[in-house]
Amino acid sequence: MTIVTNIEEIPIDKIKVFISRKREKKVHDLLIESIRKYGLLIPVTVVRLSDGEYKLVKGEGRLLAHQRLGLSKIRAFVFNEDELPDTEIIGDWLIENEVRDKLSNLDKARLMKMEFQKNKSYEETAKIFLTAPSTVRQYIIMLDKTSEKVIKMIEDKKISFTQVKELSMTVKTKEAQETVADLIAGKKLSQAASRVVLKKAKEIEQKSQKVTVQVLTKHLLAVQAEIRDLKILLGALQQRYDRIVPHVKALISDPEFVAFLKRYDLPIPD
Repeated sequence: MTIVTNIEEIPIDKIKVFISRKREKKVHDLLIESIRKYGLLIPVTVVRLSDGEYKLVKGEGRLLAHQRLGLSKIRAFVFNEDELPDTEIIGDWLIENEVRDKLSNLDKARLMKMEFQKNKSYEETAKIFLTAPSTVRQYIIMLDKTSEKVIKMIEDKKISFTQVKELSMTVKTKEAQETVADLIAGKKLSQAASRVVLKKAKEIEQKSQKVTVQVLTKHLLAVQAEIRDLKILLGALQQRYDRIVPHVKALISDPEFVAFLKRYDLPIPD
């Protein structure tokens, strides 16, 4: 990053945090106490936006500490948008967050989209994030095609990133996506169960019908009932197999029985 010498004191409520991460409470409490005693030793880094607000690049922990202390302003290195390219911002986020505490897939998706909007290349974006171009494409499609409500459900840990990614690639309308997401979150469905619901929702959309929780729930219950019946059948077959095996073992230990099988070119059981 370019080194700057000017430092400004800016209002905390004007700073936008685009990428956030969880922090260990004990470590953050030590940072708060340090700032309380000695003040802010290293200013945060921000980019001044056209609307008069600021985009945080580095220093979320220091910013949160100031908020906890009830402070209204914070010292910051301030760049104009043309002075700090998005690629440098992304690099700093990756250095500050990925190395010390891995970013969530949702945050990675947001960073990938930011980089892709600049270079218009899945391949170049993939190189920055050390992943496949197809992954970049899937992540960006998820952000573009998924409703804000469903994205918020990922942040609130009501539904997994993978479930939403598959949802965005399977169900077209945002209204239907929200219906499916509500069902997955409400019933805390597993990945396998959510795929059953997604498949049914896709079939309903293809028929130009409305996707409803009632129809999806009915289908899910029917599939779960079939699975239960199948497990019962498999259990019964296992029991019969367990009863038969000792007799088969006794037969194949009989030389006359083995000779009979060979005579008629029949397979000998293991």
